[in-house]
Order: sequence, then structure tokens, then C-alpha cells
Amino acid sequence: MAEYKNWYLAGESGMKDERKKLKLIILQCIAVITANFITIWYFEELFFRGFWYVIFASFILTFIYIIRSFCCLRKIRVFWFAAIPVFLFGIYLAFLFNDGIKKLNFQVYKEKRTEIVQMVQNNQIKIRKDMELIELPEDYKKCSSGGEAVVRQNNGSYTVGFWYTQGFLDSGFSLFAYSNDDSRTDVIQMVKEYGGIEYEINLSEKEKGWYYVTAKVGE
Repeated sequence: MAEYKNWYLAGESGMKDERKKLKLIILQCIAVITANFITIWYFEELFFRGFWYVIFASFILTFIYIIRSFCCLRKIRVFWFAAIPVFLFGIYLAFLFNDGIKKLNFQVYKEKRTEIVQMVQNNQIKIRKDMELIELPEDYKKCSSGGEAVVRQNNGSYTVGFWYTQGFLDSGFSLFAYSNDDSRTDVIQMVKEYGGIEYEINLSEKEKGWYYVTAKVGE
């Protein structure tokens, strides 16, 4: 045991190998987190759910190795280095569970969505009357999943919805919606009129005039 301890304290090849492994673990964590973030951002939930098993397996294997590293390195006070992957995963999971992706999406595309709202207000964008949908210009397609937005106009008021997760009508969807009258009722009515069936609608205000809406088929 003394030889094992001195082997680490001496800073010889075994210690260097352990540090190299920990650095690789940190790089792996960064790669996994980056891949997961890109998957959610560009491919939305459907692909993310299948990819989650890979993320979870990587997390478990990494965590096991980190615990082992804690046990090996605690004598020489460098266990904080092994804690870096734990902090990385912890911060990222906290980001996900606090709707970080949704909040980031709202802020990133808020300016362009506001420009689309102004185009609707000024009749600068064509509305397909049959479905009350608008096809977004090429530079704005990422503002809404599928490159389309839904519009409801009623006696001078208007509501515009930008898909966050489009899903299917029989399984639900979510969107960011703007109401020029800051009306929850108009937003809910737009969702009901577009869906054509009864939904359980949950609505939360992001800021004045802007709402986040989830619509799921009632059981």
C-alpha cells in the first residue's frame, strides 16, 4: 500500500497515466454534451429521445470511472480534477431540466420572430387562407420548426404562432405565440382552431405579448 501511495506521490508514469485518463474523460464529457446539445437544437425531441440512451450510458460509465479516480487520488489532494466531469454533467443536466434549451431558443430567435410579426401586421407576407399558415422567408425558416408559422386574425387583432416542436396533430405540439392584444384567449383560440380537436392546453407567459404553449390530446 505504501508503494502504491508513493508511486502516486512521486509523480511517476502511473500518476501521469491516471491524469491522461482523466483528461480523456473530461474531453469525452465535453463531446457528449456538445453532441447532445446539437441533437436537441437541430433535430428536436424525436431524435433526442432515441439518443438519450447513449448519453445515459456514457454518463454512468463516466461516473463509475470518476468514483474510482476519487478513491485513487484523494491521498494527494487532486480529486478536484476528477470532479470536473461531474460538474460538467451536473451543470448541463440542470440546464436541461430548467428548460434551458427552450429559453435559449426564445432569446436566439426573438428578434427574427418579431420581424415576422411586423410583416404580418403590415401585410408584407402572404397568408394561406385555406389553413391560415405562412411560409417563412428563407432567412427566417429556423424561427419555426418546419419553416412555417400559423396566424389567426380577428377584427384587427392577430396572433402568430411559431412551432417549437411541431409533432403531429394526434400527439400534440408546442409553440411560441405572439398576440398583439396580449390576449391569452386569442392564443388558446388559435391553437384550438388549428388543431380541430380537443387539446389540453398549457400556456405560460414569456414576456409581454409572448407566450409558450404546449398542446396535448386530452385523455
